[in-house]
Amino acid sequence: MSLALAACGGDPTLEGTYEGKTTVPGMDYPPTWSLTITSHMMADGVVFVLGSWGISGIGLQAGGEISGTFDDPDLTLTFASASSANCGYNVSATWQGDEIEGTYSAMACFVVAEGSFSLSRK
Repeated sequence: MSLALAACGGDPTLEGTYEGKTTVPGMDYPPTWSLTITSHMMADGVVFVLGSWGISGIGLQAGGEISGTFDDPDLTLTFASASSANCGYNVSATWQGDEIEGTYSAMACFVVAEGSFSLSRK
């Protein structure tokens, strides 16, 4: 799973590129994810994040838009799919400087897909 954070304003330590794999129950070859947060802004004491995401591997190519919140150290994100042929995901993660770890679950999807991930700053 690859994660690139390029935040506007706010906490500069949130910016960076992170990479890692997901852990998918019952699978030996997990896909690689990419996540780019292109902005974060504060409104009414809440930090909102926007960006894009992608998954590749095991015959899967998917991606779309990200929206969510950041309440240091917690990230709560929604991955909306750019294609109706692929799932979107709900993501709950913890940011700890050079590491981001969390879980995901598919939403409004024809399959059950859930797992965890661990990312390291590149």
